[in-house]
Amino acid sequence: KFGLPKPMVPIDGRPFLEYLLIMLKKKGFTDFIFCTHHQAEKIKDYFKDGSKFEVKISYSHEDKPLLSAGALKLAESMLENDFFVINGDDYFPLDFKEMFDLHKEKNSLITISGKNWKGEYEGKYASFFSNENGVVEEYYHKDGKKLREPNHAFFACFLINKSVIKTLPKDIPLSLEKDVLPEVVKTQRVYSYNTKATFSEIGTPEKYEEFIEDVKSRVINL
Repeated sequence: KFGLPKPMVPIDGRPFLEYLLIMLKKKGFTDFIFCTHHQAEKIKDYFKDGSKFEVKISYSHEDKPLLSAGALKLAESMLENDFFVINGDDYFPLDFKEMFDLHKEKNSLITISGKNWKGEYEGKYASFFSNENGVVEEYYHKDGKKLREPNHAFFACFLINKSVIKTLPKDIPLSLEKDVLPEVVKTQRVYSYNTKATFSEIGTPEKYEEFIEDVKSRVINL
C-alpha cells in the first residue's frame, strides 16, 4: 500500500518504528541495532545514527534475506552478552528490567515473553507450555501440532544469551522461532517471562487501523 518497509508505515505522520523506538527509550534502552534488508535506506535516512532521538543506532544490513536468527549471526560482533530481540512491527511495552533480572537469575539461554493462552489469544499466535518453575518445555508455531495444551501465547520478544548465536552457521537463513528456539528448548534453559502488558502490532490492515486509533485516543503516545 505505501511502498515502504513495514516498520516505516505512517502513524499520525510518523513511522511506526519511531513509536517503538521512543517506547523502548522510555524503558531505559539507549543502544539499538537495526537489522535491515528490504529498502534499508528508507530506515537509515530517517533514523540515521539515532542522535536526534538521543539514542545510539547501529545498522547490520543483509544483502540477502537471512531471517531472524541469520540476521543476528550477521550482527554477532555488535551484540552484547545478553540482548533483546524485538520485531519491527510489534509494540509490546514490557517491564524489560524485570524480564532481564529473571533471565540472569535463571541463567537462561533464551527468555521469552508470554501471556495467558486462554481467551483472546488462543489459536491466534505462537504458544508454549512452561512448568511451575517457568521452564519452557514445549513451543508451538501458530499452526503447529500441539502435543499438550499450551498455557501461554508468545509474542516474539526474545532475551538471548550470545552463546546461542555463537553456535549458529554463518550466511544461512535461519528463523529464531522455527529453527533455533525448538532446539534450545531441549536444553531446559529457556524460561518464560509472564506479563500483563498490552500487545499491539501492524501485521494486518485491521491491526494497523487499531494502532492508529490507539494513537489518536492517546492509549499509545510518543
